[in-house]
Amino acid sequence: MVKRQHQRVALTQPVNLETAGTTGQGTTVNFSPGGCAIQQKDLSLFCGRRMTMRLVLPDCPEPLDVGQVTVAWTKDDQCGIRFIATSQEVRERLSQVYELLIKAETEVEVLPVISLASAMAR
Repeated sequence: MVKRQHQRVALTQPVNLETAGTTGQGTTVNFSPGGCAIQQKDLSLFCGRRMTMRLVLPDCPEPLDVGQVTVAWTKDDQCGIRFIATSQEVRERLSQVYELLIKAETEVEVLPVISLASAMAR
């Protein structure tokens, strides 16, 4: 098994898959520039299966043609997808979205803490 190069970030977005003339839909569970986990029930997938994938990214309603992907693992109705044949432009776009998601995940809004006891003492 190939070790991941990036941590995964939570992402729930629609995907379209096509293999051997058969199409299916799914939803991402998590995402990184090198791959994602998806949940889908339309296609019979197995490790090593190659297909094409289109992914809707959070900042654009039009699906991005990711290109060739391969199934890295399967479990129940989920599978791991490795992006294997993507153009430089697509890799840059995936990295850009990933960086935005990482930033959003790590930014913590600081809110004042008010205790009930101090609020009632007023």
